[in-house]
Amino acid sequence: ILLGVTYFFDFLSEIIPKRYKTKLRRHFRITLPVLLEAILPYQVLREINYYLNKEAFDIPMVYEEKKSEIIPDLEVFIHVAPSGYNRFGHVDVCMNGVVLSYGAYDFSTSKLFNMIGEGMVFQVDREKYIDYCTHYSNKTLFCFGMKLTDRQKNNVEKQMNAIMENVNYYETNYERDQRLKKKVKKNSYTDYPSILTSLTGAKFYKVQSGPFKTFFVLGVNCCKLADNIIGKSGTDLLKMTGIITPGTYYEYLNQEFYKKNSMIISKVI
Repeated sequence: ILLGVTYFFDFLSEIIPKRYKTKLRRHFRITLPVLLEAILPYQVLREINYYLNKEAFDIPMVYEEKKSEIIPDLEVFIHVAPSGYNRFGHVDVCMNGVVLSYGAYDFSTSKLFNMIGEGMVFQVDREKYIDYCTHYSNKTLFCFGMKLTDRQKNNVEKQMNAIMENVNYYETNYERDQRLKKKVKKNSYTDYPSILTSLTGAKFYKVQSGPFKTFFVLGVNCCKLADNIIGKSGTDLLKMTGIITPGTYYEYLNQEFYKKNSMIISKVI
């Protein structure tokens, strides 16, 4: 019933004239049950793969929908893979061609099956990262593009800069070997930071203080960082409460995309 009420208010926001919309700020949003949202990206992936197998496509496919030819100012990447933890997804944000990602990437400090660990971020070139995710990691990416005002773009950039001012550079094993001029084959590394750095030139950092110093999969996770960044833009687009999963983002962004007047202007798989 509560979810239905949320959908009804979404309907009202579509039919109300634009000049009145700023008066109807949403303060919270009812979402699907967490267990259903957690598996939503994986379920969508299964449906996509079923269709591709049925149609016998034998080359990598790119599906794209656009509301306009405007280039998005901010993108949200939702990852999903057919096995392991990646079934539940992962969320990154991308602006100005640079992806910012958060997680517990130093597995030597992780506990409880990597559910808790030292918070880390990395920055990487968008195109190199997409190529790595889709070819090396066998992931499917759902990319939602957002159109922002100048004020919102400025706020998002300030928030991303604030996060990067609170980190220390993390030298990966690959970078250490390069600095010491050790001859080690790229494909011999097994830790994620070294693999990603060797293939894409990503730069890793450890968060020094604040709420993101410690990663927790059910609380301070990749979605929390994305929500922190986007929420600072001055919009309530992703203002949610409770446990936020990649499925939460997918379900909401996908709905927003199909609204005529929403900030989500593109969807690429």
